[in-house]
Amino acid sequence: MTKDEEQRQSLLSSIYDCLTSILYYFCKKSMKHFCQILLLLLIVSGCSYDNKFEQVTVDDKFSIELPDYIYELEGLNPNGLLQYGNKFRNYYTLVLEKEVSEQDYESFINASYQELVGLLENPTLTDSLNTEINGLPGRLLRLNGVVGGNEGVSERILYDLYFVKGKSSTYQITIWTWHMWEETYAEATKHIAESFKVLD
Repeated sequence: MTKDEEQRQSLLSSIYDCLTSILYYFCKKSMKHFCQILLLLLIVSGCSYDNKFEQVTVDDKFSIELPDYIYELEGLNPNGLLQYGNKFRNYYTLVLEKEVSEQDYESFINASYQELVGLLENPTLTDSLNTEINGLPGRLLRLNGVVGGNEGVSERILYDLYFVKGKSSTYQITIWTWHMWEETYAEATKHIAESFKVLD
């Protein structure tokens, strides 16, 4: 594929994602423009895109591979070492670092989980399992809950929280999207988490 074709494919992918989000919004708020949006969506529905990943290294502390359709953002979390996402796709990745002793590792995981649960309505924990990421012990917590409430359109969001225990720090990788898109991004989410490497 030539560079021009890649740019065209990327543009069509972005347009498709934008229209998908708009369609979902109007379906939630009003059916008035449903047919118009559906028609536009069908025009670009034949567009396909490849999931390509790019490696990002942060402060010589860790590296991680991210899909090329998400980009650096600000404002996801003031303590985030890495904040990437795509507002049209509603897909985000955040990495936090915490110096945690061996004794406080479980407490840190529980505190992070409780902090997120406190922001959600009707939270549901669907997975909690020990794992290993590039030779380091880790933990995965998968949960979903409703955000928005009275402030806007209520949406059920899926969160994958990965905790990776390094030599001197514990890293928290949080990846989230709409719950209804769990299968759409399952492979990308798994790839992101499994690509995480501590460099110290």
